[in-house]
Amino acid sequence: MSINVGGLTVRKQCRLVEIMRSIAWAPGGTGFGFRPNAGGRHRQAAVVATCAFDDAEVLAAAIDAGVDAVELRLRGAKDLSHLDAVLSGRDVPFGVVFPGPVDAEVASQAASLGVDWIRVSLDARISTLEWRRPARLLTLPFELSLDLAPGVNGLDVDAVVVEQGPGTAAEFNYADALRWRALGEAVKKPMVMHAGPGLPPESASACAKLGADALLLDLESARSIEQLKVYLRAIEKDPAGD
Repeated sequence: MSINVGGLTVRKQCRLVEIMRSIAWAPGGTGFGFRPNAGGRHRQAAVVATCAFDDAEVLAAAIDAGVDAVELRLRGAKDLSHLDAVLSGRDVPFGVVFPGPVDAEVASQAASLGVDWIRVSLDARISTLEWRRPARLLTLPFELSLDLAPGVNGLDVDAVVVEQGPGTAAEFNYADALRWRALGEAVKKPMVMHAGPGLPPESASACAKLGADALLLDLESARSIEQLKVYLRAIEKDPAGD
């Protein structure tokens, strides 16, 4: 069952949301979308890698590094025909993101391939709310008006992905933290932070403590896997400090 507020349909739970919930409910969980507990050592937020669907080397390395899920960047609906081979034998949840509009036919094909979620933007057609599977993750700009933010709770989406603004690509300051907290208080959905490429690992850890249920990290090449491993180590520290 979907746990989102104001849900319009009944459908199978998104595996990524289940992972975020299990992390938030673990001792010391801090995520916005779920009830936190206190104390303990664990991964403070889920880690989702995003990469090109046809970059087999990066995909395999990300999974071996221990990411919780993977989002595949597709060039268009035709790329879905190649996903069966990409997903074969891999047990981590997979989502997809398209550069253009998505319709019910594309969603049905993705669901049949075992895709866990499709990421949609604010300019997506409202008819996308009608499909039962895959789950929907809605992309929100970091600068979204706080007056509009509570309205997201009335949309049947399973989680939101907040895109870091241009000013936060290299760092995350106190003003950014205040805005993130305000968004989290207004949007009662699991929140995924799409981190900028220059976000330092220590800032990623701080963002997890501020309530990010997951971090979405871009992987552009095999060299970025080492940076991914640094992020993973950073958010697995004891929230109270070692």
